[in-house]
Amino acid sequence: MNVLLCTVLLVVTFCVGVSKGACGPQSPNLITYVPINETLYDRNYSRIDSGRHPLGFYTDTWHYNQGVPNPCISISAENARASYLEIKVETDPTSRLCVKDQDSARECFEGTVALCWETPGDTTYVEFLCDSQCGEADVTFWYRLVLSPPDYEDWCFTRDSLFPADLVSAPSGADLPTYTTPKPRGGTGSAPRGPSSSYSSSSPLLLAAAAMVIYSARFS
Repeated sequence: MNVLLCTVLLVVTFCVGVSKGACGPQSPNLITYVPINETLYDRNYSRIDSGRHPLGFYTDTWHYNQGVPNPCISISAENARASYLEIKVETDPTSRLCVKDQDSARECFEGTVALCWETPGDTTYVEFLCDSQCGEADVTFWYRLVLSPPDYEDWCFTRDSLFPADLVSAPSGADLPTYTTPKPRGGTGSAPRGPSSSYSSSSPLLLAAAAMVIYSARFS
């Protein structure tokens, strides 16, 4: 009886571990991330099954209901510890997916997501997974991880907003524009354990409308 109980417990523990895809240094499917130098980015459009790396993105697949561990990626700073980690993901075709690190910072999205998280240690483990709101199908996706230089407080401001799908309408070898990302919420010296702020800009139409209201009030 005791032997049978122990066997059942071992099987349950193993199954739960596989289903959750525990991501860390002992993960059986751990991939060590190899960044591509940003000056060498391929800026030509590529299909997700092409084997190419547009804008430095790699590809992977989250498998639905197949007992396959979740994709698990590790990235480490070469010298001093980085302050932030940029995580960009694009599902193809558009699907729901989630991403988390070993400190349980987590974000679920559909289509694309651009995150800028404070690094939890010298090595960061990034796991791609799904929740109950995901579809009943495999999810193929592009992803790119970039570590900031150490002690670069405004680094998240300097990151572009481009994804592989943005290259589809660009001429081959085009010099694509760069859009900046705002600094993570949380104030000076403390990036959040979550996504960066949304992109924002002033609206000329709103300013014009406000001016007309003020003008009408003064001269009516």
